[in-house]
Amino acid sequence: MKLVQVCLMVVVASASVWAEPVLYNGGFEKLDLNGIPSKFKYHANDEDSARNRDWTYTPLAGVTRFDGFPGGFAAQDGVNMGLLQQESEIAVTIEDFEPGKEYEVTWYEAGRKFNESRGGGTLAVVMADANGLENLVPLGAAHVVSNFNQWERKSGRFTATAPVHRLRFSHLVGKDGQGQPLDVTTFIDHVSIRAVSDGAPSN
Repeated sequence: MKLVQVCLMVVVASASVWAEPVLYNGGFEKLDLNGIPSKFKYHANDEDSARNRDWTYTPLAGVTRFDGFPGGFAAQDGVNMGLLQQESEIAVTIEDFEPGKEYEVTWYEAGRKFNESRGGGTLAVVMADANGLENLVPLGAAHVVSNFNQWERKSGRFTATAPVHRLRFSHLVGKDGQGQPLDVTTFIDHVSIRAVSDGAPSN
């Protein structure tokens, strides 16, 4: 009888413990670009992206190797990096958040040197829950990426409002004389997330 009681106590106790959210493929290394002559791929979704909680990409977003663009530079993590061009978005769904708990998102960003004369792209990093509540990370306005071909580490904190959130990197650019979006590119890499009370970010 005592053994049964102990087992029940263990089961009840473990059921109240939240798993930590894990962001898979934070370095965009899952996609092998070696067989693609251009070494980059727009709209790099595969049929399992959403189901596997992997990144999804709008048509002008994707993945590039470090040498996928003229004047390329080393990836922050591995050989690939996320690519955001003109008006585009890269997003991923992450599970196992504990509502009310504070988390930190960390990423690296850089503008493409070739586009420096046109100015940097504006990047908004958003955590949205299933009810449509959105938190800018860090809290406040979106920011202009003004470092070109040089990685800059960014981070921001937010408080989870639901067990599942969608992390979005939304990219906006200025317009040319004809009102068309400028050809401006921003790269992101080594995205991670952790509970603030924990140690190193998960990758």
